[in-house]
Amino acid sequence: MSDAELTKLRRTHIGFVFQFFNLLPMLTAAENIALPLRIAGTKVDAAWFDRVVGQVGLADRLDHRPAQLSGGQQQRVAIARALLAKPSVLFADEPTGNLDSTTSGEILEVLRAAVEGYGQTTIMVTHDAKAAAIADRILFLADGVVVRELGRSTASEVLDALRGVTQR
Repeated sequence: MSDAELTKLRRTHIGFVFQFFNLLPMLTAAENIALPLRIAGTKVDAAWFDRVVGQVGLADRLDHRPAQLSGGQQQRVAIARALLAKPSVLFADEPTGNLDSTTSGEILEVLRAAVEGYGQTTIMVTHDAKAAAIADRILFLADGVVVRELGRSTASEVLDALRGVTQR
């Protein structure tokens, strides 16, 4: 694919949620959420915007800039931004890595709700057993190779499997 074709593929089919939010500090939460669509020249569907913002619990914080938001709220902005384009696949890189345990749980609930409510496929990289435990399928990698697989599991089962993988 050409660079333009790859860009179009990413814009229309892939969403990204990073560990370090990647929000523009001069934009409000609402502007950060809509930014990828605006860059693509796509009109923001107001009803879908409201639904996504409601799902992530940000309706009362849309006029705030990132510095005025907690870490959890900033991650909710990042998740809403990724979901707004209705991507086929959402990639989440350590989405709870910089958050306290309570906020991490809330963010994981949002990601799980996107899978169940929107039919969203989410691929998450994490070292957190609690985060892995929300997945339908868990793959353990070692040196770039899948070495173990689990279905829906508890955090304890994930930790046991992880111990087995690291002792090989």
